[in-house]
Formats: sequence, structure tokens, C-alpha cells
Amino acid sequence: PKICIVFFYIFVRKARAPAGTATLIDDGVLGPRVHVTARAPAGDSNVGARFRDYRGCIEWLNDAGIVNICYCLNFPELAAQGNYDETKYKLYFADSGLLVAMLDEEAQEDLRANKNLGVYKGALYENVVGEALVKAGYQLYYYKREDSTLEQDFFVRTASALIPVEVKAQRGTAKSLRTLITSDKYEDIHYGIKFTAGNIGFSDDIYTFPYFCAFLLKRYLAGEQSGNL
Repeated sequence: PKICIVFFYIFVRKARAPAGTATLIDDGVLGPRVHVTARAPAGDSNVGARFRDYRGCIEWLNDAGIVNICYCLNFPELAAQGNYDETKYKLYFADSGLLVAMLDEEAQEDLRANKNLGVYKGALYENVVGEALVKAGYQLYYYKREDSTLEQDFFVRTASALIPVEVKAQRGTAKSLRTLITSDKYEDIHYGIKFTAGNIGFSDDIYTFPYFCAFLLKRYLAGEQSGNL
């Protein structure tokens, strides 16, 4: 496992680049995800590198079960498998324990002893939910509008609807989620799912669940579709 962690750490560090190319989430802290674009440099010595130059590294990490790839949808609508840009994606650890293992010893101890997630809270919860969705059989997709005015963490689908999924580290309004539900531009979206530290609830077409219920999402949606809830 340490070899895998070091390999991913080196890869992420090499992927760091100026804004608009490859950007590491939670700058200055090794978070669980990296935004990659087709022209992202692989390092200072290879400024002209393109997606094809490091695609093998990503595929190796994915095939080895170290990371999960979350692809960017071209537009939030059904038939997601034929509606994403393979050159834009985020990486999540396939095992959230690997993310925790990459923290320094003091941060790990603080997390275990004091339950203090600090700046890692949002990144860790998002990774945990992403891991649960993959293990439930979902392929990960996200959406980010070109002007960065709207970004949605994940999407899942049923036979008749595309469902945006939001992961909130703190209680509060999910602006992008609400926009996707209420706007007439997104005809395949009728309601959304929000995972948070709160309790189960429903308001304004948004179902709220605690983080630990993420692994039950597919069963819940199947029950809703069949009318057995």
C-alpha cells in the first residue's frame, strides 16, 4: 500500500500546474482529487504534455484499484455514458483509508483521537461518498459549467431521471443542486440527493441523508421507482 500511496503522491505533485491546466483541490494540502484538462502539463520539464502523455498512468491507477475516475459530463442529461469528456476528470481514492494514510502523523492522531477533520473534512466526505457510489455499481460523473458558475459533485440515474448528488461538509444551501432542479434547461432532472452530517429529510425536491447512508442510495432509488417505499 505504501508503494501505491507514494506513486499516487508523485503523480499528483507532477500534475500541479498553473490555473487553467491541472489543479489540485485544497491547494497546499494533498486532497483526494485532481482536476485535469487535455493540455495539463505533467511537470515543469514537459510543459507541452497532453492528455495522451499521462493517460497510461491514470489507467494503471484505476485498473490497480487505487483510484476511481469521475468524468465530466458535457451536459447534465440522460445517457451519461455517451455524454462525457474523457479528457476532463477528477480522481478519488478507491479506499478512503489511503487518503487518511497520506496525512502527517499529527493530523492522523488528531482525526482519530479528537474527531477533528479540519481542512480535510470536505475532501474526505466527498471521497467517502464517491467510494460508496462506485461500490454500489455506479460510474462517477460530475459537471462543471465552462464559466465555473455551476458545479455538481456527482450524478446517478434511474430509468427515467438523472439525479444530481451533493456532498456537504457543513449544513447549508446547495446552490448548484437547487439550480439544476429548478431550471427548465435540465429536463431530465426532477429532484436531487444531498449527503450531509444532518438527519434524513426532504425539502424543495431535495432528499437529505447522512453520509453513512450513501451505500444504500441505489437500493433507495430502486424502491422509489417500484413504489415500494
